Amino acid sequence: MAYYYYRHGKEIGLVYLRAGYTPRDYPTDAEWKGREILECSMAIKCPSIDLHLVTFKIFQEHFGQKDFLEKYLTPAECAKLREFLTDFWSLKDKTKEAEENIKKAIEHPEEYVVKSHREGGGNNYYMEELRKVLMEGQKDWNTLQSLFLMEKIATTQVNSYLLVNGEVSYAKTVSEYSRFGVFISDKSKMLQNYDGGHLVRTKKAEVGEGGVAMGSAVINIPYTGDYTLKAVSYTHLTLPTNREV
Repeated sequence: MAYYYYRHGKEIGLVYLRAGYTPRDYPTDAEWKGREILECSMAIKCPSIDLHLVTFKIFQEHFGQKDFLEKYLTPAECAKLREFLTDFWSLKDKTKEAEENIKKAIEHPEEYVVKSHREGGGNNYYMEELRKVLMEGQKDWNTLQSLFLMEKIATTQVNSYLLVNGEVSYAKTVSEYSRFGVFISDKSKMLQNYDGGHLVRTKKAEVGEGGVAMGSAVINIPYTGDYTLKAVSYTHLTLPTNREV
């Protein structure tokens, strides 16, 4: 049952969760109770628990399954969305397909990524770490049951000058372009659903993790002009040298 939540005599209208995304954020029942209080209130949650759960990798796996998207989208929308999806497999069950995929990943670790359910930096395995995790899993499949194997996205590398904390370096970089979505609903009634802008993160090409908070990537600003990309943040500046889109 939803209710209005008050703090110091004022109704709370919006809750923005800066934490609460990892198990360590809920060390006792008190933290879980706090999350329950927020979720049951009438305040707008960013994100709400249902949208939070959709970020789990099991949903990404389902998006790639045959006929799953067709339950919710038109055939044209499904075809367009699948242009941006790579192969993604759950390792929960020890199947012949899973064993074959693991063998391929061990032989060519540069083409794959092992991921956990959680978002953010520090939760993925690349190259030698990937091989180690998968080889251990071949001996004890229980260690793989909460993990996913994903085909690595091949992206364009750009030669860039990076100014980080006053020091300039020159390196090959890759960027990730994402869209913000604004979605507000009242139970099953959709109130708002629109595009809210973009986010571009850039990192050195040889770096696996791309988390901004953990210091392995920078937040950038794309624009059309003499350069493909110009990136500015409080402590970072990136100016790619090529002019190709």
